[in-house]
Amino acid sequence: MKKVLSMFMYMGMGLFILLLGACASDDGGGVETGSVQLSITDAADHDFSEVVVSIKEIRAVPAGNEDSDGAGLPLIVAFETPKVVNVLDLVFYQELLGEALVPAGDYNQLRLILEENADPLAPVNYIVLADDPEQLPIPLDTPSGHESGLKIVGHFEVAAGEVIPVALDFDPSRAVVQSGESQKWQFKPTGIRVVQTEELLLSYGAVVGQVAYEIIQGGVTTLAPASAAMVHAIPQGGVAPVASSAVNLEDGTFRLLLPDGIYDLHVTAAGFEDYSSDPAVYEVIEGTDTDAGTLLLNSVSAF
Repeated sequence: MKKVLSMFMYMGMGLFILLLGACASDDGGGVETGSVQLSITDAADHDFSEVVVSIKEIRAVPAGNEDSDGAGLPLIVAFETPKVVNVLDLVFYQELLGEALVPAGDYNQLRLILEENADPLAPVNYIVLADDPEQLPIPLDTPSGHESGLKIVGHFEVAAGEVIPVALDFDPSRAVVQSGESQKWQFKPTGIRVVQTEELLLSYGAVVGQVAYEIIQGGVTTLAPASAAMVHAIPQGGVAPVASSAVNLEDGTFRLLLPDGIYDLHVTAAGFEDYSSDPAVYEVIEGTDTDAGTLLLNSVSAF
């Protein structure tokens, strides 16, 4: 069985999501469109030896439709036979999944729709613990994942006739958690972040860190995560970002996928002044994470 599972995981390798720009600006019905291409990537994790998901389809969610049940949302990719992916195969690597035209405009979510775990003895979404001597698959509970889909939050804009690549970046330590009461392992969409990149990167490095702001209570200063922030990487001497990432909603962390180079970091968030790391810069080396530490935001003055 292990040999069969490994074969399927190899076939399914590659879950990094990219949205590429338009090969057409009009779909023939007067609606401007952009072309969306999908892939997936993963952060390193040493607690698991496998994190396997079976993908049925992925849809884009236009701004204003965040509470939709999934029906009628623009389809990015669908698989007649679910795509089986071990995300741990994708550390510093990603693979293209598919391509589709979607209406131009703002998007605030991606919906990840998974195959249901119909047989607990033969799960299609599962983990294998690194310290499990028998290496047995443990079913991964995916609430609503096989119905309306897991809601992956992150803003991106599809412009007619332009290339707009976006990636889904898994962080297993946050995406896979154990419930305190039932002890079941669950899949949490807040452990996946939307990362916009300039082009499809077959290999890359990354800048990691956290976006936060200070809170003063009773004379004591503490840090709180800025959960609605977007982080942008600009090459040293440049003016335009080559990659942008939504932060993790729970703790404000981010991971920006980048080719080798030196970058400034900029942060935008509602209610806060725009942040720039200048004069500090960060060197990215292929196959490694560069730690940017905590980026502190200042609240916008009320005066």
